[in-house]
Amino acid sequence: MSDRVQTTLRAGIALSLGLVPVVHLVALQLATVLILISVIWRGKGNFIPRPKLIWPYVLLAQFALYFTLNALLYPSMEGNMRHFQRIALESWSITLVGLVLMWLFVNKNRDFITDIQRWMPLGLLMSFMIMSVFFFGAQGSRAQAFANTALVPPVWFLCLTLISFCNFHNMQRHAQLLRGALLILAAVMALYSGGRMVLVIWFLCSAALGAYLIITRPNGRRPLRDLGGLALGLIAVLALLYFADAVMGGTLDMRMRYTIEHIRKDGLSSTAFLRFEIWAAARDVIIAHWPMGAGQVNERLLIHEIIERDWWFRAHQTYMSYMIAGGVIGLISGLLFQASALWFCTHRLFPAALGLFFVPALSGLTDSIFQSFFSVQLYMLLVFLLSGMLLSDRQENTSAR
Repeated sequence: MSDRVQTTLRAGIALSLGLVPVVHLVALQLATVLILISVIWRGKGNFIPRPKLIWPYVLLAQFALYFTLNALLYPSMEGNMRHFQRIALESWSITLVGLVLMWLFVNKNRDFITDIQRWMPLGLLMSFMIMSVFFFGAQGSRAQAFANTALVPPVWFLCLTLISFCNFHNMQRHAQLLRGALLILAAVMALYSGGRMVLVIWFLCSAALGAYLIITRPNGRRPLRDLGGLALGLIAVLALLYFADAVMGGTLDMRMRYTIEHIRKDGLSSTAFLRFEIWAAARDVIIAHWPMGAGQVNERLLIHEIIERDWWFRAHQTYMSYMIAGGVIGLISGLLFQASALWFCTHRLFPAALGLFFVPALSGLTDSIFQSFFSVQLYMLLVFLLSGMLLSDRQENTSAR
């Protein structure tokens, strides 16, 4: 009975992860609740064997601890919204507790990759269908479903899709075809949101993933010919995507043309691109508060004071946000946090490294992705769940010796 309950809980967690791109915080909360139930159900069994402390966990923990202290020690500046600091303290404290919870869960669920492969793609298909309803329904172009911005669904859909490619060569044919379909749907998700940068990231990651799968294919022959076919296939997908965009109103095409035309005409002018105006303001804030930063809770206020618009912005650039929050220390802490996923670059989890390291790292060039507590907690959860597989491999190698 206990094993059946745990199996059901694991399936629910993996399915919830697939729903995260569009259902957003509710899906993440559901996954967390199921993890909590699993840990409570096992009781003392969570500590047998003794939980392992590995360096990716340390990198995640230092980030949560640093920004908890950042929210506690940097005072909220006059004129700031009062609830920002309270929310930050609550969220970072919950994140620290969540780290312990995930650590215990992974200790007894080191083969969670099996559940990810089985259930998460189903959740991703459901996410795509929900996003399609919003795109062709009430929200129209630049749909965001239940997320807080239009960039959240395509970024995390792509991230999770890449993760689903782990152990690709050991899958049955129908499972491999499903992953290929999900990768194409990830490009359509970028179309739904009008995400220019997301589409560029999709192309780069798809090319890297395809090359990896070709090179590591068992008994693979003629890799150069297959790499050429990969390039043509990616170009064909982009062409079909462009055609579909034209049929559905041309939102992505319009945004692309706007970018190219204004770069040719004005260069990287803040008058043409609001984001450059925000980045200029963020740069001024960084210089004014160098080298210790001004506190994460004050980022919006300080930028708003410079650009003086009717709404508040973050830096719209992850690495600038780190420096505004904590200067040099904040940037180092953030980079170490993101480096936790580099552990997956080796062995058979390379697709997970693409999804968890390269997608957020590149997205961070144009968006403050880890200013969101949702993104931080989701990232940590994914790193923990996937690390269990490498812990199992390490244990097997030790036993073999």
